[in-house]
Amino acid sequence: ITEVMEYKLGEGGGDNPNPPVVSDIVYNKDLKSEECGFTWENNEINDGQNYVWSISSKYGLKASAYISNTNYVADAYAVSPVLDLTNREAPVTVDFSQAANFFKGTFADAVSVVVREEGATAWTVVPGLSVPESDSLAFNPAATMNLDQYAGKKIQLGFRYTSTDKVAGTWEIDKLVVKAPAKSAVSAIEAAEGEVLYFNLQGVRVANPENGLYIKVVNGKSQKVLVK
Repeated sequence: ITEVMEYKLGEGGGDNPNPPVVSDIVYNKDLKSEECGFTWENNEINDGQNYVWSISSKYGLKASAYISNTNYVADAYAVSPVLDLTNREAPVTVDFSQAANFFKGTFADAVSVVVREEGATAWTVVPGLSVPESDSLAFNPAATMNLDQYAGKKIQLGFRYTSTDKVAGTWEIDKLVVKAPAKSAVSAIEAAEGEVLYFNLQGVRVANPENGLYIKVVNGKSQKVLVK
């Protein structure tokens, strides 16, 4: 590591001594095209079904196991791409809009929002999914859900849909937003006592800096360094 210049965070001078604020947005898409990055995982699907989850250009993610006047048994997940929270801190929040119909009062038991760490196979249910006031395909914002315990990790978010041969509702999800503030250089400095920390020029902590300019922080003092 070759030191390039030295300054204190918050002071003027140098190249961008006050790093720009990093957006809280981790993921923000309307889910109406394959660009949303969602994929499907089917635990159970009937031979009479080609799919449970699909992407609608009008409604977003859509799950249903009602086909040709028949209710099918199903258990299927819509799975997000990996969401990188390694340089993020709490609060981690999840917001989306949803529409539901034909659940006949079974919505709370039939569907859930789940999460798993990258590489894991087991899912954990995220508490707090709001139940629509009535069966209707009108979209309404779901209650904000909390993923604070996953700050600092890489995760996947999932939407689980189940049905029976008696009830196979329709669940639609749109406008998914995941937010978490970036770890700030200032907060990390306050917590450090002799620890050497590195941040990129956007103020996001970097565990293993490689080839480029970084901010090195030790005991509240900082200097810009070039890693070769």
